Amino acid sequence: MNQQIRTFAEIETDLREGLAWIEARVGKTFRPTSRAKSYLRDVQQIERQLRIYGARSLFLNKSLATLLNSVREGDLIGQVIIAIRDLGLADADLPKTIFDALQGREHAKDETATSNNSARNLFFELRVLTLCLAAGLRAQSCVHPDVKVWIDDNPVHIECKRIFAASNIKGLVSSARNQLRKQIESEPSVTGVIALDLSRLVTSNRPYVDLTASDTWEDARRDMNDLIRERHEGDIIKALKGKSIQGIKALIYFYDHAVFNYERRSFGHGHSVEFVALYPADISDPVLRTFHRAPCPRRSIP
Repeated sequence: MNQQIRTFAEIETDLREGLAWIEARVGKTFRPTSRAKSYLRDVQQIERQLRIYGARSLFLNKSLATLLNSVREGDLIGQVIIAIRDLGLADADLPKTIFDALQGREHAKDETATSNNSARNLFFELRVLTLCLAAGLRAQSCVHPDVKVWIDDNPVHIECKRIFAASNIKGLVSSARNQLRKQIESEPSVTGVIALDLSRLVTSNRPYVDLTASDTWEDARRDMNDLIRERHEGDIIKALKGKSIQGIKALIYFYDHAVFNYERRSFGHGHSVEFVALYPADISDPVLRTFHRAPCPRRSIP
């Protein structure tokens, strides 16, 4: 399990610098009403208000849903763009793609599986890509798969899906499985991996984590992992194994969560990533053994 908590100062700095870097590469500025600028204004206001008045004051001017949305989305966007900048990705078209994506819908709640959610899908795919590159792996963004990685010239194909609700687990996991099956049929040496963003499932049950009590982020993360395993992992595996999954060997679970600690006047954003081998024997697979170190430690489906 890989987890971290980032402060609002860190979130604001990365988002502000990341958007400025995109504007410089594209030669345009974001509209004041754009999704990008809206998130930045919210995060800057939150950071100032937190520093001056403390965490409880953050609810005075923004609804909780809007606040948490700006935190989650702004943090992901900032981290991804800064990683792209620092890694020196050579894709000349990527800044323009990101610029256009950040003009889209501001709130995740306005999306459905059939609406224009390509912007958030893009940033999840880029998040997976930059994690792999930062770990020193050779990787690139594609169409299918979403991300392609090479481990000693052995290809690992990753299909990325964002789960909106428990009701669409089956459709999205089955879609990823079918996409990977086609790729493995044409290239049998491929190892297939499905990356799932489960943030919407986790936050629908627990909008934020309060660390004011004796609980730690590790305690909260353990509780949320238990929730995923107890409520959702059975549906994920059932959808995945409805047909042959030869060559598909692992899942990666991602989720983000707002984190509060009123006693310490701290308010930030937590990230958690878990690598899950579909069969215990696959943990010893040399390709997976190297690959899993990129996103996080590992476990297997019992």
